[in-house]
Amino acid sequence: MKDEGNLTEKAVIEKAVNFTQLSIDSCDRNDSGKYTLSLTNSSGCVSEFVSVKVLDTPGPPQNLVVKSIKKDSVTLEWDVPLNDGGSKIRNYVIDKRESTRKAYANVSTKCLKTTFKVENLIEGALYYFRVMAENEYGIGQAVETKTASKASEVPLPVGKVFLTDVTKTSATLAWEKPEHDGGSRIGGYLIEMLPKGTDKWGVATNTKTCDGTVTGLTAGAEYQFRIIAYNEKGKSEPRVLAAPVIASDMTMEPNINMQFNTYSVLAGKDLKLEFPVLGRPKPKVNWMKNGQPFKVTSRVNILNTASTTGIQITEACKDDFGKYSITANNAVGTVTEDLTVVILDKPGPPKGPVNTLKINADLAGYPAPVVYWTKDDKEIELRARIKIVLTDTSTSLIIKDSVRGDSGQYALTLRNIAGKVTVPINCVILDKPGPSAGPLQVTDLTAEDCTLSWGPPQETGGADITHYIVEKRETSRLAWTLVKGDITKTYLKVKGLLKGNEYIFKVLAVNKHGIGEALESESIKVTDPYTLATIRKILIVKHGTAFTLSVPIKGKPVPSVQWTKEGVDLKVRGTIESTGSSTSLTVDNSNRNDSGEYFVTIESPLGKATLPMVVKVLDTPGPPINVKVSAVTRDSATLTWDPPENDGGDPVKAYHVEKREASKKAWVSVTSNCHALTYKIEDLQEGAIYYFRVFAENEYGEGVPQEAKAGTKITEVPTQPSKLGVANVTKDCVTIAWTRPEYDGGSKVTGYVIDALEKGQTKWVKCATVKTMSHTIKSLREGAEYFFRVCAENHAGLSEPKEMIVPVIVKEIQGIVLTLLRTSLLASLCVAMSMCSVLWVLTSLELENL
Repeated sequence: MKDEGNLTEKAVIEKAVNFTQLSIDSCDRNDSGKYTLSLTNSSGCVSEFVSVKVLDTPGPPQNLVVKSIKKDSVTLEWDVPLNDGGSKIRNYVIDKRESTRKAYANVSTKCLKTTFKVENLIEGALYYFRVMAENEYGIGQAVETKTASKASEVPLPVGKVFLTDVTKTSATLAWEKPEHDGGSRIGGYLIEMLPKGTDKWGVATNTKTCDGTVTGLTAGAEYQFRIIAYNEKGKSEPRVLAAPVIASDMTMEPNINMQFNTYSVLAGKDLKLEFPVLGRPKPKVNWMKNGQPFKVTSRVNILNTASTTGIQITEACKDDFGKYSITANNAVGTVTEDLTVVILDKPGPPKGPVNTLKINADLAGYPAPVVYWTKDDKEIELRARIKIVLTDTSTSLIIKDSVRGDSGQYALTLRNIAGKVTVPINCVILDKPGPSAGPLQVTDLTAEDCTLSWGPPQETGGADITHYIVEKRETSRLAWTLVKGDITKTYLKVKGLLKGNEYIFKVLAVNKHGIGEALESESIKVTDPYTLATIRKILIVKHGTAFTLSVPIKGKPVPSVQWTKEGVDLKVRGTIESTGSSTSLTVDNSNRNDSGEYFVTIESPLGKATLPMVVKVLDTPGPPINVKVSAVTRDSATLTWDPPENDGGDPVKAYHVEKREASKKAWVSVTSNCHALTYKIEDLQEGAIYYFRVFAENEYGEGVPQEAKAGTKITEVPTQPSKLGVANVTKDCVTIAWTRPEYDGGSKVTGYVIDALEKGQTKWVKCATVKTMSHTIKSLREGAEYFFRVCAENHAGLSEPKEMIVPVIVKEIQGIVLTLLRTSLLASLCVAMSMCSVLWVLTSLELENL
């Protein structure tokens, strides 16, 4: 019988009168174990056992589970295989597979523990995993995870938590979304509360938005609140409201939140103004215009809500210009805010005489001179509004409807045969100024303010510039808002901007004749002063093509730029170009070695920022690593290797194995369809020296080959010595003898190693290494029992030992002759069944009825 269960169907039991025998053909790891033989007759019962160890690859690991799932990693744990294949587990092989793919990709072949962290997973993807044990005989059976695991984690805590309202029976909270959802969509938020005097938090309500109201509070009681976000992986860490809340009706003085006090709109356009109004109890709001009660018409209306007040003006006109006042009052107090509405309209028709420029000059000379009129050294071209009048004694230059552009240096030139004379005339047209000298520059930009700068207008309108007006508007709106209207310098710091909004600014010069033309800026988005733009962080390209990584830059002053990649000088490998607004790296003729992580770092006195980017070059695989030859026999050799460090951006689908005899130059294919990291090469010529190489193949072709370091001679260890027996025994020594192995392994046997084991001990002791086929072991303890074994040795190593099953008693033996049998060698335990007297036939010695 077998301790682990019944004997398999492969087991064959033979019985005879004086012996019994158990045989198992084609044994595997499952045949290892303890076998027990029991003999029973009328005199009693006796049992003996023998332990059988079958050398094979390991069985599957046990109890594979997925622990500690993160957004880009999971941790696997398992137990050792129940059957190690008779050899110590050297390491474990871990593979992963995305749920959308059929092929597994190797993660590690060098795991020495029963736990492993699989990293660099794609956030939100589903993965299967499998684990295999490996011993000296190869990789064993795999155990797989039963279900797919999603690479995600619980979300981060929510941002700031605010108390927006409180009454004697309820509290309303609001909060900011978590910075990261953990790779899975946030399912909702839990509002938990903790009444004062208790230590147990309880769920008050569940909401899917970033605000919620807790009801059922006890008036006058004190509570703490906290917010928890959750997704399919679980709950985030809680975020607690900064201060406890007392359930009571809140009182607050009125407050009107008005960011600006001047608003402008083009005539004919609509204007809608809305301002938050705070206060508890709810304030009563009243509007005034120019000190009089505000009149509501079909075109002008007041808009009041529970928390805001405002006005709606449809098709604004000059009558809407004026000073408006808002008054809010409740039982706690009163507040008033003023604002001005400016209506921008085109000028009306001019009044009085039309402005005409006329320059008169008297002429004299003989012969009559030729007349030339010029402006700024260029001859004046006659147009509809420009006329030159010429008589014998005078000339006039008449410019109707003169404008600011008609100012300048005029000249009247007279010429005849006697000579030439030029009279300069400086003319200034009194008008509003022209546009300020541009561009209108926006500098020192932060999330709340910026600095504007410009130049004085080139056309002043014939009068000194008294001041400048600066206005702004959001790009999403049409109405301009006054920033400041009495600026005497050509720069201004604008404050109170809203982060994330996009603005356009304009500046207008003013002289005593009026407001001049506007100079507008480019649209500018209000952001932090120093940012790296977010770009796609994974770039996939085919080998042989060029790729460019381009990153927009925002920052003042212009930062320094540095591109890096581990182990690579990018100034040599690529081309780097940087400007004040962007930087780029271009790599030509890309290959697998260009795959990896790139970093661009920008730095200035304001700070430092780094952006990582990943490039995956689709190419053939690199060479496999650690190609080794093991388990050499007389006609075969086993190759092992590790996957390429670079798979060319696509999983390896097969390995090619080739061989070459040392006497030849040509490589011969052994296989082109190997899917494991080991391969047994057979039908080799005994005694010959071979070289081997391996290369990987993926979707893009065959990769770079990798050779084993040295040639391999096809030999193996010899078989064990054929027969082993005792030739002589004395009180302190034993002489043993043996015969040659049936097979020398393809190499000459160079010697024999003799070991001894005293009965009751567990460790074999080496006695001698000899070249003869007999030896005397001396200095033994008299009366002790010893087992002996012999191994044959050639240059490939030691054979399996030939052991004695029955121990030898060290004592003087009289009248007993020990002879070396010349019959066939038996290795079976034989029992005289009928007489219960024992006959041992062991290796080459027969001891009968001692």
